[in-house]
Amino acid sequence: MIYITVNCDEIHSKDEFFSALDGITPPYFGKNLDALHDVLTEMSGVILVKNFGELEKNLPCYAGCIKKVLCDSARENRSLRVTIE
Repeated sequence: MIYITVNCDEIHSKDEFFSALDGITPPYFGKNLDALHDVLTEMSGVILVKNFGELEKNLPCYAGCIKKVLCDSARENRSLRVTIE
């Protein structure tokens, strides 16, 4: 089981967000939301996303999409738990 914490205080771009997930993504990961969904629906683990409000400030047009992918993936995969603070 994988445990990862993503601190959104430190994220100011899409690339930084995907880099924060390096611990759970394979080397060939495409760094897009479709690829993230594929990874998340096949893994077992816990993802804690801290300070999500900062991500909404820094990436206002993308943060909602990230949240949707994380929540949808957790709904589809009973072995994945996502907490967004």
